[in-house]
Amino acid sequence: MAVPVRPLDPFALLTDLPVEQGGAHQLRTDGVSVRAYPYPYIAALSISNDLDGMHQECFDGWHAFVNGHGPTPDGDGLGLEVGDSFWIWTYPGPELLSLHLHYAHVEPRQDSSRAGQIVELGRLGWLDTLHSMGNWPFEEGSDRCLHALRDQAAYALDRLDRLGVKPSVYVNHSSSVSNVGGPWGWYQHADDPEHPFYCMDLIKAFGFKYFWIDECVNFGKFGDHLQYPTQHHLDRAIRQFPWAAWLRRRDYEGVTYNAEFPGDSDAHRQLLTSFFNKTLIRVNGRDGKPLLAFKRHRGFDQPIMSTFCNQVTDADLDALEEMRGVVIVYQHFGRKGPRGRAPALSRKLRSTVTSPAFDEHARARFHSIAERFHAGRLWVALQSRLLNYLWLRDTLRFGVQQAEAKWLVTIEEEIGCDATAWRRVDDGDLNGLSFSVPSHAPEVVVTIAGRNGTLPVLRAPDPGWPGRDAVYLPWRQLEWPT
Repeated sequence: MAVPVRPLDPFALLTDLPVEQGGAHQLRTDGVSVRAYPYPYIAALSISNDLDGMHQECFDGWHAFVNGHGPTPDGDGLGLEVGDSFWIWTYPGPELLSLHLHYAHVEPRQDSSRAGQIVELGRLGWLDTLHSMGNWPFEEGSDRCLHALRDQAAYALDRLDRLGVKPSVYVNHSSSVSNVGGPWGWYQHADDPEHPFYCMDLIKAFGFKYFWIDECVNFGKFGDHLQYPTQHHLDRAIRQFPWAAWLRRRDYEGVTYNAEFPGDSDAHRQLLTSFFNKTLIRVNGRDGKPLLAFKRHRGFDQPIMSTFCNQVTDADLDALEEMRGVVIVYQHFGRKGPRGRAPALSRKLRSTVTSPAFDEHARARFHSIAERFHAGRLWVALQSRLLNYLWLRDTLRFGVQQAEAKWLVTIEEEIGCDATAWRRVDDGDLNGLSFSVPSHAPEVVVTIAGRNGTLPVLRAPDPGWPGRDAVYLPWRQLEWPT
């Protein structure tokens, strides 16, 4: 008989958590730190759109409005960097943004009419997210997937590699056998070494780095890395956080168990702090290997286009900027319908979005987001680029030599952690890389160990942190193809 897993007690482990350890990004007051976000932004937002129901007309319309600059049925383009997701396989029927238009076991494999678009946008970086590998048929009368084999994953990853499409974000799709389960796993089998579909080693070797798992979602709390103004505010937020969903797992019969998280009390304290107020979370997969999971904000209503205006409000965005936070918003812009928390009721009344892609309320919300971005306050970026910056600011290793006339910052050649491969710093890591220094610091020079010359950094007073300057490389935004 298995020994029951003892549940973690967040109120005991976090009872004396000081504000400076509450998950907000901390700056060294007397030295050099990686800035919270690329200069000049003081908060960050990304949109994680699941492609379910996303037909061609909606896809073209919403990206033209959100990403482009020209006239669209929704109004003039807003020029934001917002990417999207795609599948390898989908169920037979209307063609969604999937490489193939059938289930994984069907032979011969046939490309969908959207394959060319996937290749074009994928090579440009706009399709940075695989919404798992797609759909599998279910056993009749059961929630178990059929025909799921490791060879299918190997084929999919090899095909993407040969096409030059290299997403780094992996997002679970409802009930797909190709999902990642982590410590909460039950029906997900990509990281389950006991299942014939196990392929987590292949997925990581391909280059996937960030994984959204079903449980990693915020409902009421808008954003992470929030800087709470007082100990009282932090303690109250910890008490109000919905801990139960993070500390339990279930099985096929719906029975819930305490999830198992190895480590000592210090490790558990760090883990619970991540659950509470960090975007990236280091956990073990079902195979016992570490991975980087990340959180998305869902809100209480079903996340579809019609509820976007309630999911992201101006008050939410004001608070995010005030508390210097970051949020990744979970959406299904291919669907519209009534507000509703119960899927059994609201999903029956959903329909497909056509063009214009947004109602007046969603359009107004995007205008607010764009205004904040163009004013240099809210950084809006692909979720892969946002996640990579968050990862970089925690893992980048550098030394500082302080002299009276000059400070020399030397970045080490390699970056990585136990949940990712170690590799050399590349040019993509430098895009928008920003340091924070005291305003009284002398000239600051930045170099990378093993390279000749210095980086062409700029310097300016920091609008988000008074008394400090930003030493930075400008962030280069992707341009939507016309």
